[in-house]
Amino acid sequence: MVVILAAVLILMAIVMFKATPDHSDWKQQLQNQNAQMQSDMNDKSVPEKFRVDLSPRMKVNNYRIEHDIPPVYGDTVFGFIDTTKDLISVLIGVFIVIIGGSIVSQEYSWGTIKLLMIRPIQRWKILLSKLLAVILTGIFFIVAGFVLQFIISSLFFGFDMGAGKYLYENNGNIHVISMGTHLLEVYGSNLVDVIIMSTFAFMLSTIFKTNALAIGLSIFLSFAGPLVVSLLSAVNENIAKYLFFLNTNLYQYVEGSSLLGDTTMGFSVAVLIVYFIIFLAVSFFIFAKRDIAE
Repeated sequence: MVVILAAVLILMAIVMFKATPDHSDWKQQLQNQNAQMQSDMNDKSVPEKFRVDLSPRMKVNNYRIEHDIPPVYGDTVFGFIDTTKDLISVLIGVFIVIIGGSIVSQEYSWGTIKLLMIRPIQRWKILLSKLLAVILTGIFFIVAGFVLQFIISSLFFGFDMGAGKYLYENNGNIHVISMGTHLLEVYGSNLVDVIIMSTFAFMLSTIFKTNALAIGLSIFLSFAGPLVVSLLSAVNENIAKYLFFLNTNLYQYVEGSSLLGDTTMGFSVAVLIVYFIIFLAVSFFIFAKRDIAE
């Protein structure tokens, strides 16, 4: 899995190395972007939702020009890390779901669960050790992904860190933070996502004895989120905000672009804690009560 991460990052670095245009005259490029966005905002044929999203981008561009803060480009170390962070997050999510969805169910599939049960160790300790293994593996992937991003981008782009400032618009105000702070916030949100998704996959692995079913169902439910949200929203639009996979991205509250409407970070954290407790309770209850001799 680490090799897959490295291969994908190398491929992305090659694409950015060849495709990123010259940005020596970045101010003129931003002015051209603003002119095009202003034209789109005045065009009534452009969807309203798209036009509303253009105004914050124009404000950020104007702030960069006025304060001489260049954009973060993909052919720099910080830019490459920021550009590939979502792709890495998706890959890590898939990896951790596969691991979490198989770590218990494969014991039943291989018949090795009986070898565990005959040892003088309480069942909850066995299950807890497996859960911690999954979570620690997820943390390892996050750290490994970041290290690979830094090493590969440094090799391709010559340790050019690029702009050290990250800008975003929230409630009409422009916020300027360091790239280090921005990436720390992003990866902190990814850590929460990994913990919740690994616990969810772990619960399914405990419920189902078939390895393939546990993994397949975990991956399906992880990526079927938008479809589930659409179906539930058609019934009641407030139901969607209580689904755990829409609350795992805590970073959405930093830039004020929440997909859940008027919810807050506190609300999402509370929802995640409730789901986390439910996942753990179901996992430990089923594992403790299941007849291993079946």
